[in-house]
Amino acid sequence: MGLINRFDKKEVFIDPFSRTSIKYVKISPIGEKIINSEKLDEKHFIFSTCIEKLTQGKFNNIFQIVSKTLSGESDFITKEVWTIFLSGYDEKFSNVYYSQDDIIEIILEFKRLTEINQKNFISEIKEYCEEKHKKRLEKKLPKNCDRDWGNWVNEAQQSIMCLSMTTHFTSPEQGKYNSLYIRFGNPIVGDGLKNAKRSQEQKEAYFLNNNISKNPEYELHHIFPLYEAKNINHWILIDKWENMIYINGNTHNFIHAHSRDRMYKINIEKENNNLIISSTRPGNPTNKEVIFNVDVFYNPKNWLKMKQKNDELTNW
Repeated sequence: MGLINRFDKKEVFIDPFSRTSIKYVKISPIGEKIINSEKLDEKHFIFSTCIEKLTQGKFNNIFQIVSKTLSGESDFITKEVWTIFLSGYDEKFSNVYYSQDDIIEIILEFKRLTEINQKNFISEIKEYCEEKHKKRLEKKLPKNCDRDWGNWVNEAQQSIMCLSMTTHFTSPEQGKYNSLYIRFGNPIVGDGLKNAKRSQEQKEAYFLNNNISKNPEYELHHIFPLYEAKNINHWILIDKWENMIYINGNTHNFIHAHSRDRMYKINIEKENNNLIISSTRPGNPTNKEVIFNVDVFYNPKNWLKMKQKNDELTNW
């Protein structure tokens, strides 16, 4: 998350995503900023940026899913809904990938059930998990052969706890974390950025200007990420169709997995229209070639606009 810096026995800094022996730790500058800040909203904002980096870009996507499945300020996501429908977001199951829109529709369909049918559905899932867990213990199989319902729900509550400390969400039952609400009306920072949402108009503009159709296995990706927004004006500049590309799940996962490398720079191979997404982190050579009409769909005629927008944002 970037709140603590880690060092080896020679006091050499260890990359946050590296798994190796640690000898020393020190609160990072961003960690000190949270400690020293006297404004709760500012603490929430800083922690939100840390969560976004920890989840490798999924945080704002989760916010979009939750916001589109709630009917108002009094509505909420239960720990069971998070466990069953949201805990596996952005993962493949039996080679099937569920997009953001798929999960939204599934949750809405679940919420259309009567209360008794919702309870019966959850009971069926719980019974299935507990029976599979029992068989695993009897056969002494490895843990990845089952889904322990109790641990699964505990993981959901830990996620709710972390999200409740961000600008976007709250959980009124402190210490229990059985439900997740959107934090309506609270400022993210003191410069006027309030619960900023991604522009549906800009999303549609991407498909219109690039003359492409939607595909459930592809998702729109902000090349320069929204969580880097410094204020409301910066957010608006970032959330433009010229800063988006329509990429497949594998490419999306690669970029988010390397979020620490700040892969915000884009270039083009003019002979084949493939895109090169590269790191803006000093001294880091990470690059990703994105194959035209395979990994990414866009109209090469828009390349100059995309490049100008990318230069504008990376040089902000």
